[in-house]
This record gives sequence, C-alpha cells and structure tokens, in this order.
Amino acid sequence: MDKIELTPWEWSQIAFREGHGTLSGCRNLVRGLAKRGFLEERVKAIQEMVLKNEKRSRRKPALTVREALEREWKKRQRDMIRAARIVRKDGAGDLFIAICKGEFGTDADKSYGDRSSVASSYGYPVWDHEITVSMPRTYVLKDIGSLLTAVPFKPDATKPVAWLRKGPGLSLKWEQGFLVRGVHLREKTFKRAFARFKREQEKRVASLWASRQDRQEVDRILARPARVLVTVPDSLSAGNCLPGTESFRERLGAWLHAKRRVEKCRADIILKFAMTIGLRDRALAAIKQAARRMAVREVQGPERS
Repeated sequence: MDKIELTPWEWSQIAFREGHGTLSGCRNLVRGLAKRGFLEERVKAIQEMVLKNEKRSRRKPALTVREALEREWKKRQRDMIRAARIVRKDGAGDLFIAICKGEFGTDADKSYGDRSSVASSYGYPVWDHEITVSMPRTYVLKDIGSLLTAVPFKPDATKPVAWLRKGPGLSLKWEQGFLVRGVHLREKTFKRAFARFKREQEKRVASLWASRQDRQEVDRILARPARVLVTVPDSLSAGNCLPGTESFRERLGAWLHAKRRVEKCRADIILKFAMTIGLRDRALAAIKQAARRMAVREVQGPERS
C-alpha cells in the first residue's frame, strides 16, 4: 500500500485539495494516511476528482466571446419557448428544442428514447421529440401580447415580424406579418397593416361608444321599472329556454290570480315574484332585454304604417 504510484498530475491535485503547496508536503500527507489505514479511501476520492478534471481538460478549447454570447442567446430562446408552453408533451420521453440561424421555419422529428427512464411495466414506446426553430440572425424572440414574436434586433416598425403558433401534433409554425402598437396583423406591407389597424380601432371605438350609450339608455329606463313591460320574446332573447319561460308564466299567473294567460307584465311585478321563487337573475336578464328593446324603439321612433 505504501508503494502506490501516482502521477505528478495526481500529486498536484492532492496538494490542491488538501491545501499543501509543495510536492514533498503532499507525499508526506499520503504516507501519513497510509500508516493510519486511510490511504485507499482517500486516494480513491482523489483519483475520481482527477478523472473528472482530466475529462474537463479534454473538452473543446475555451469559447470566444462571440461563441459564448451565441450559446447564451440560444439557451434563452429555448427557455422562452418552454416557458410559453406552446408545445406540451405528454407521456414518456424528452423534448429537445434547437434554435438555428436561417430563414423562418420549423421542423419536428422524433426518435426512440431511453427505455431505462420508465418502469419495466410501461407498455408503450418511449419517444424523444426534437423541434428545430430557425429564424434570421438579426431577429430575437420576445413575448408580445402572449405571443412569442421574432422582432428585429434593432427596433424598426416597418420591418416584418413573425410569431410562433401551435401546429398539428408537437409541431410549431411561423406566421408572418407586422406589429402595429402591440397588435399582430397578417399583411404583406406595413402600410396595409397600419390602415387595417386604424379601421379596426375606429370600429372598436364606435362599438364601445354605442355600447355605452345603450347602457345609459337602458339604465334610464330601468330606473322606472313600472313602465317596462316584459314579454315572452324578451325572455327568449335573454337566453331563457321556452319551457322555463312557459312555466314561469303559469306560476306568475297563479300568483297574480289572473283569469287569463299572462302575455306581458310590468318589470317591478316580475322581479318581485322572481325573488320569491329564486329566479331573480333570469328575470333580471329578461327585464334588461325588454329595456333594451324599448330604448331602441325610442331612438328609431314609432313605426310608420
């Protein structure tokens, strides 16, 4: 045991591990360990560390600054795709995502995975899926509007962008267009995309304004519920089913001791009765629909015969 031969590299590793700066001090340390019977255990641990360091030393030479930045860039892009959960893989096997430089494109492939990663009773094949995403060198992925969007590294609104969409299976696909104020538009030119954005914006503003005016008019009419008459079509337009509406009419007529079938009724009476039978929300929806009908009729004016 005292004659175990170690290479100078191993002696230097021992010295570095144990804090001895000289080779002779390291040898004295090993001899002392041998006398106390600890040599085999200590040398085994040291040799494992030496092998690990040798493997590291046999790797490729150190990366340049450009290569290190590109590797970090690719890692961040892969992490963004995983975090966005565009691709969701179920079952056994791994999912590998690769980022390549080139034109916009995607590719998906699969191969047999490690069978030892699952239990022996697992009766299905183990598949590893590889997804390759390629995009130009001057583009970078960003999360814009919950979409992973490839935008130019130098911001330029007039340049086209592309965003990732879920494809069939585990595949992805690029959709190209332009980004106008955070909105993705599939158009061939920036001018057409901006014109479409303006049109949709004007439509949305007009719709919001009309909705606001309608809501104000409905609230004004509902402030006087005794003047609102609710009919069967109002209930059906509010989303209530026909059998439920008919059942409500019969129960309302019995509650009012009406001799005839109720065709229309004041909103305050309907609401009061609905609260006693637990149908307030459905009755309120029908009342709002009736108020909306009355508001439209007031705006359009009386019908001409």
